[in-house]
Amino acid sequence: MQHKRAKKALLKNGDGVIFGREMVLAKYIADCLGVSLEIKEMTFDEVLGSVDKGEADLAISGLAWKEDRADKYELSYEYEKGKTEDTLVVLTENAEEYHSLSDFAGKKIAVQNGSTQQTYVEEQILPLEDVE
Repeated sequence: MQHKRAKKALLKNGDGVIFGREMVLAKYIADCLGVSLEIKEMTFDEVLGSVDKGEADLAISGLAWKEDRADKYELSYEYEKGKTEDTLVVLTENAEEYHSLSDFAGKKIAVQNGSTQQTYVEEQILPLEDVE
C-alpha cells in the first residue's frame, strides 16, 4: 500500500465557492447555533487533528464511525443513509484477476490516509501478504 499526501478535496464552483452536502450541513449547524461558519480547506488526514489542536470546532469530511474515534470524539448519527458499503475499484480490463481479497495481496492500493478504508487494507489485505 502506498501512502501519498492527499490533495485538498473540496467541491468548488467556477467562482471558487465551496459547495456540497457536507457544506450545507455545516451551514445548517452554524445557523442553528447562531454562529458564523468558517470553512478551512485541508487534507482528510488533517481534519481530526485540527479539532485536537483547537483549530476547528467541528469536523465534517465523510468520516465513518470507528471505535477509536467514538472514544475520543462526540460523533453524530449517520446522516448519509444507504452509504454504508465500501467498494474496491479496478479497471474493467483487469477485473477477472480479482476474485477474493487475497488477490489484492502485493498490489498497489490507493486509500485516503487515516480513513476506515486504510484500516481495512491494513487489517484485511496486508496480512495476506505474509501468508503467501
